[in-house]
Formats: sequence, C-alpha cells, structure tokens
Amino acid sequence: MLIFKTIYNLHKYRNDFFKVIIFEILLSFYFLFKTTKIYKNLNIIDSIPTPYYFLYLLSNQLKKIKTKNIIDVGSGTGRVIMFLKKFNKKNVIGVECNNKVFEYSKKIMPKSKVYLSKIEDFKFRFKKNHMIIVNDTIRGIKFFNLIKKIKSSKKNIYLCYINGFHNKNLIKIYKKKIIYNNFNSQNKGLTIFKF
Repeated sequence: MLIFKTIYNLHKYRNDFFKVIIFEILLSFYFLFKTTKIYKNLNIIDSIPTPYYFLYLLSNQLKKIKTKNIIDVGSGTGRVIMFLKKFNKKNVIGVECNNKVFEYSKKIMPKSKVYLSKIEDFKFRFKKNHMIIVNDTIRGIKFFNLIKKIKSSKKNIYLCYINGFHNKNLIKIYKKKIIYNNFNSQNKGLTIFKF
C-alpha cells in the first residue's frame, strides 16, 4: 500500500520533482568545473548547502504565499537565490557576512543582488508580504534580534527557518504564527511563520 501511495505522490508532484532533480544535476555540472578554493586547502561548492528537499518544500509553499520579495540571510554562494529565481520567478536578494564566500557568489551570479553585511548591520527594508529565509547558521541573540525587527515592521513578514537550531523554542513561543511546519525530532525541517 505504501508503494502505491509513493508512486501516486510522485506522479502528482512529478513536474516539481523533476525540476528539482534537473536543477541539481545542472548545478552539479556547473560547479564541477567552477569550484574554487575559498578556504585554505578546501574546495567548496557551497559553504553550508541547503538541501534541495527543503528548497522543494519551500518552492511549493511559495506557490501558496503571495510574496514577490525574498531575502536570503546567510546566502552563501547563492544556491537558494538561483533556485528561487529560476523556478519561482521571485525577486531574491542575499545577505552574506563572509567576504570570501560573498566574492565567490558575485562571480557566479554577477546580476544578482547580494550584499556583504553582518545580519545585525544590514538595513532591512521590509515590504508587505516579504519573506526572510534563515538557515541554521544564524543563532543566538542575532537571530532573536532579527525576529524583533520582523515583528516591529508590522508588514505581514514571513520567516522561513530551515534546519533551525532554535526551532523547538520558536514553535513553542510562536505556535499561532506557524503556517507550515515539517520539523522533525532530529532538528531538521522547514518551518514558515507569519508575523
């Protein structure tokens, strides 16, 4: 019975599923020839890659959420930016604090808007129904200060938290703000809050 459900679900979401697979294959070939040394003795494709499973989930949720503007905090080399621009046709900007990763992302995405800034120094200009994507690299007081900025804007801001270190606490504190959650017991998952 489980096999039939799996086959049915693959058939139901086949277009989205194949988009993700094709994007991953093309990006892998691109990076195969374009890897660069960002850190000493280390070839890096992405500093902390966002698993494409989460991008797939996010992509599906973006179809339901009426947002055109997205900020990827901790954008790394720009995988999330490239994916969302290509498949969701969204206006995505990135914020990266590591100078070497930032320079590399500008090389592979020269037309994209990526800013070199620490999260606490970045001047967020929230628009109505803006989405902020944050992964596990933003922790502690920096993360909670970002939430404070989001809440004070009063503009229906969506916060997408991927593999969140603080996710269990956020779910307890902002349970009524959750519009999507597939977070599991191994601190893996994607949660979207609406503030």
